[in-house]
Amino acid sequence: MGYKVCLDAGHYGKYNRSPVVREYYESDFTWKFTLYEAEELEKYGIQVVLTRNIKDNDLALVERGKKSKGCDIFISNHSNACSSETVDHPSVIYPVPYKDTNVERNRQLATLIADNIQRTLGTKEKGKVYSKVETYDRNKNGIKNDDEYYGVLHGAQLVNTPYRLIVEHGFHTNTATAKKLLDDNIIRVLAHKEANAIAVFLGCEQIEIPDVTTPTIVYTVVKGDSLGKIANNFNTTVAEILELNPSIKNANMIYVGQKLNVPSFLEGRVDDVTHIVKKGETLSSIAKLYGTTYIKLALINKIANPSKISVGQVIKLK
Repeated sequence: MGYKVCLDAGHYGKYNRSPVVREYYESDFTWKFTLYEAEELEKYGIQVVLTRNIKDNDLALVERGKKSKGCDIFISNHSNACSSETVDHPSVIYPVPYKDTNVERNRQLATLIADNIQRTLGTKEKGKVYSKVETYDRNKNGIKNDDEYYGVLHGAQLVNTPYRLIVEHGFHTNTATAKKLLDDNIIRVLAHKEANAIAVFLGCEQIEIPDVTTPTIVYTVVKGDSLGKIANNFNTTVAEILELNPSIKNANMIYVGQKLNVPSFLEGRVDDVTHIVKKGETLSSIAKLYGTTYIKLALINKIANPSKISVGQVIKLK
C-alpha cells in the first residue's frame, strides 16, 4: 500500500529567535528539518506533500492543516519556548476525540516520535505527549469537546486526516537544545530517526535503507566513572551509549582506561563550565572530552601556544 504524509514546516521567514543562542531561529530549523525528513520518508516509498514549497511563503494555520487532505499523516514541525532555561524535553500534540479518529493510535505515534527525539537529542527530561481541546464549537458540528485548540490540527481535522500531530523538537530556550538544533549533522540524524519511526508505524520497516550513523568520539573511562555519569556529562543517555558500544554486556561493569564511543554532537554538559588540567592531558584530549576542538578552547582561553598547558590550569569550556 502506498502511504502519503503531509509535512508542515512551522513558521516562515525569520521567526522565533532563541533568546539564549542568538543564531537560532525556529523557522530556519523547521524548514531545513522538514526537507530532510521528506527526503528520508521518500526512501521508504512514502509520498510526501509539503504545505508550502518556498520557505518565505506564509499560509494561514487552518489552511496548512487542510493541505493534508487525502494524506495518511499530517505533521507540523516546530521547536518550543518557555521562560525557563532548564526545561528540556520534546513534546508531541495528538488529536482530541473526533468522529472516527483513533486517538489511541495517534497517541502511540506521538509517543514513538517523542521517544526518538529524546534519545537522539539526549534531552534531560522524557518526551511528553498530550492533546488540547478548544473551548468553543470550532468545527461547528454542535458537539462539545471534539474541537482542536491548534489551528493546524483543526485544519487537518476538517479534511479527516487520520493521523495528525504537532511535533515540538525540544525547547530552543534551552541552550544545549538550541545548539544541537543548529547542527546540520544532528538535524539529519533527527530527520532519519523520525522518518524511521513513521515508517515503522505505517508498516514500512521491511524496506531496507542505509542507517544514518550518530557522530561519535572516543572517551576514555577514568576513575569514578559510571555509564550514568558519562551519559550525564555528555548530555545523552545510558541507552544511547550502550547502543554505540555493543561489546558492553553489563551496564554496571566498565573499567578505567576502557574506550567508549559517545555522541560527539552532544557537547559535554558543562554544569562545571571549566576543566582542571590533569597530568598527561593536552588541549586536544580535553577538547575531545567535550565534543569541541582545541582551536576553540585556545581562543576561549586566549592560549597563544595550544601545546603548552600545565597541570592544575583552569580551562574555560565556553
